[in-house]
Amino acid sequence: MACWLFCAGYLFAQSSGFEANVNTAGVFGLEYRLNQKFAAGGRFDGGKMDAGSLTPFVKIQLKQYSDASLFMGIGLKGLDPLGDISIPIGIRATPFGDSSNLGLVLELENIVGDDYYLRPSIGLSYRFGK
Repeated sequence: MACWLFCAGYLFAQSSGFEANVNTAGVFGLEYRLNQKFAAGGRFDGGKMDAGSLTPFVKIQLKQYSDASLFMGIGLKGLDPLGDISIPIGIRATPFGDSSNLGLVLELENIVGDDYYLRPSIGLSYRFGK
């Protein structure tokens, strides 16, 4: 059963705009590109995968270059409507060539709530499919 689920997930990911990423701030993220400009997904903070560490978000691609893209997003940290708001701004580069699905992500996450702070990070992302 586990093998079947893995294979089904792999085939779905190959035919879609699915992306997985991880960064130095301890964040693991999954996103789905809705089209060339917009994506939606979720991030898990602190290496935990529970509802308290989930940040659902939407992301917009602001500018596309030949080997990089500039993006901005917005999300709610911890699924709390009165909680902190995450506003990441960053760039995703493909230093291994245009055809590579592996990317390097530089990001500055603005976190707004009771306090305001910036969380810089460097990470890797992998885009499944073409």
